[in-house]
Amino acid sequence: MGTRVLILVAVLAAATAAGALWRTRTGRIRPTAAAAGAAGAGAAAAGAAGAGAAAAGAAGAGAAAAGAAGAGAAAAGAANSPNSAGAANSANGAAPAATPAPPPQAARAEHADTWQELGIDPGDAVVTLVQFSSAFCAPCRATRRILTDVSGQLPEVHHVEIDAESHLDAVRKLDVRSTPTTLLVDRTGAITGRAVGQPRRDDVLAAIGPYLSRDV
Repeated sequence: MGTRVLILVAVLAAATAAGALWRTRTGRIRPTAAAAGAAGAGAAAAGAAGAGAAAAGAAGAGAAAAGAAGAGAAAAGAANSPNSAGAANSANGAAPAATPAPPPQAARAEHADTWQELGIDPGDAVVTLVQFSSAFCAPCRATRRILTDVSGQLPEVHHVEIDAESHLDAVRKLDVRSTPTTLLVDRTGAITGRAVGQPRRDDVLAAIGPYLSRDV
């Protein structure tokens, strides 16, 4: 009898640990390849701008040194001869300004036809939360409540719920493999984040926060 109780306790403990692990690994909004590429392009542009600024700083220091040398030569020339070459040396002290790196271009919409088919216009909002649901899906109902609450508090955010069973073509194109699946779509129509399972409200707010502070 005691052995059976111990076995039952061990099974319950293992099930509880597995459930906790599953909850921590599902529902998170993970950045997509498009978002990672945009971030990489931004970092590259920032690096190029930094390199340009460093080069401009070095050129400016060189120009200052050349200007000082030219001024000294001009003073010496003025003492000896009014027409000395010191003025020419000071004139050579100017250095060309560094050309700033162009800003990264906005990501192009990759699923324009699919959004049109679903009746979604990403340009109407800073961020559109596209939720794919199915019938008899309890996490889908919980996800609907969370996303509806978020979009209700933030006018810049739209929430659209799609019946996955009625839009199988879009499900295949967007690689939706289970419900609920939530896609984070920016104003250009690019999918920048994806959550499989019921997302947490704090995770949703953290994912859309960067888009609310800039014009996408």
